[in-house]
Amino acid sequence: MVKLDYSLIADIATLIVLIFSVYLLSRQISKDHTWKRRKAAQDITNDIMKGEIFEIRKELHKFARFYDTSETYENVITKLTEEERNELDFLLKIYLSYFEGIGLGIKHKIYDEDILYEYMSAIIPDTFRWSKKYIDDLRDKAGDHRIFCELIFLETKWRNKNEKLENEWNKKLKERKEKDINDMVGKGKKPT
Repeated sequence: MVKLDYSLIADIATLIVLIFSVYLLSRQISKDHTWKRRKAAQDITNDIMKGEIFEIRKELHKFARFYDTSETYENVITKLTEEERNELDFLLKIYLSYFEGIGLGIKHKIYDEDILYEYMSAIIPDTFRWSKKYIDDLRDKAGDHRIFCELIFLETKWRNKNEKLENEWNKKLKERKEKDINDMVGKGKKPT
């Protein structure tokens, strides 16, 4: 007859319970972290819609139309007085620094990139395109090409993603149009 070592069984059971507890705790921490990242991202979108950054953006719109692809910082400043240019530069630095902070937060997984992309997928690339000359001049003047590097990385990533999604969308539209035409022809109708 085999003797059971109850202390060994108790140690194994304790170890199993401990491992399972650690597993459950790590899952809870992960879920909590994900929720906090999403909450932080939502807070950023709220700030852009009604917070301090919203007010700065309103002030910037006196000078800048970020969505107008024919307009850039470089051609706007030629029409400004020195005082207006100083005001524009001051506001633009705050605005771009905010986006740099977003890029840094995404890099370090403080903010949920998917939520921010859904909301800001055009804002950051358009603002960067408009501000590129300002950013280049600032980097050259400081002799530091790390200035706004997270913003530049994020802009490149999101611009490429936007282009990919636009290409996919255009492909689907073309396929849909061809299908609709084929369906019409098959039913004896003339395509318009």
